Amino acid sequence: MKTVIPKSLFIQISNSEIVNISQIKNFSLSQTGIYQVNLLNGRKTYTSRRYTQIIRKELLK
Repeated sequence: MKTVIPKSLFIQISNSEIVNISQIKNFSLSQTGIYQVNLLNGRKTYTSRRYTQIIRKELLK
């Protein structure tokens, strides 16, 4: 059985990573054109180029 995660609460930022939207502190644009995602708990992660357009459209309106 496939589990469906609500799109209003989570966003996929790479093939292997899904982030809770409410835990995102901010985004930083790197020199290579991908986003660094800074989380409220102090962790940092990066989006893949494939998901940059989706994130820009969904979260950075």
